[in-house]
Amino acid sequence: MLDSGKVATALKKKQKLFQDANRQLQTDLAALHKALATWANRPASEIETILSNVPWPGALPTSEQDTQPLIMPFTQQWENHRQARGWALKTLEGVTTFAVDGSQILPTNDLSIPVSLVQIGWFKNRHVKDDCGDFEKDIAVEVLTSGELFSVWGSLADNEVNWRRFQGEATQLERFMKAHAGRSKYAVAFFDGSLILKLRYKDYVKVSGWTSSGWRVTPITA
Repeated sequence: MLDSGKVATALKKKQKLFQDANRQLQTDLAALHKALATWANRPASEIETILSNVPWPGALPTSEQDTQPLIMPFTQQWENHRQARGWALKTLEGVTTFAVDGSQILPTNDLSIPVSLVQIGWFKNRHVKDDCGDFEKDIAVEVLTSGELFSVWGSLADNEVNWRRFQGEATQLERFMKAHAGRSKYAVAFFDGSLILKLRYKDYVKVSGWTSSGWRVTPITA
């Protein structure tokens, strides 16, 4: 049973450490805001020039950098939930949306033969005017054996599981985007995570990203 009084006492002893951590967080946020203000209004061409000597800078600015503000205000207001739903239905009518998310079961020492599982789920909604709707909802499941878990990362089997999840999610997004490329109707993909994945392995970091030309993996010295 957890003793709340002793927990409070233990937290009190670490109060200064929490305060120091909060001050550091505020300092980091201030630096982030300053950097954001510096880059927010620069032309896309200038940013690309500055990054031209960086082998892989990550995400590059799109054309919206020169035509749209960094933060776009949302001006819609409603008096009740019904009005909000009505606005959403009208806005999304004819727009195909696609959301993907994954989950995983990591290997455990409780099993003599290590095994892991990765599940990727996706939901596509074409938002058509039809009582039955037009949906696609499915999952993909992958089981990882001990040989697959330890062949690349050695003892860091969790890395392989996390990589397989990331790869599975991004692959489904890629499939959706390629299927809707060049179409006149809007299509929107939702991804709950970062498009950059860092996996620690001994003396380097494996960085994986997806670009229009495919997967990109770059080792970086730690």
